[in-house]
Amino acid sequence: MTKAFGLIAIIIAMYLGMSIYTEGIDRTLDGILASVEPVDDPAAGLAGGSSALSQRHGRVTERVRDRVTADLQQAAQRRGYETD
Repeated sequence: MTKAFGLIAIIIAMYLGMSIYTEGIDRTLDGILASVEPVDDPAAGLAGGSSALSQRHGRVTERVRDRVTADLQQAAQRRGYETD
């Protein structure tokens, strides 16, 4: 059982190591460590303060929404439909 656990641990470590090497630590961990930031007032952090991860997620969502809207407007113009 110990050998199997050791083999699984080695495989996981190799996978993480290769992912960090090829994609970088930020893309590999994908913001897992972003939520581990020091907070000046712990009560404010627990009371619904926005974390860096949720702020980053919001910015990405806005960019995707803007891009999709622009693409839909371009497609409508090509086909001759009226756009807002």
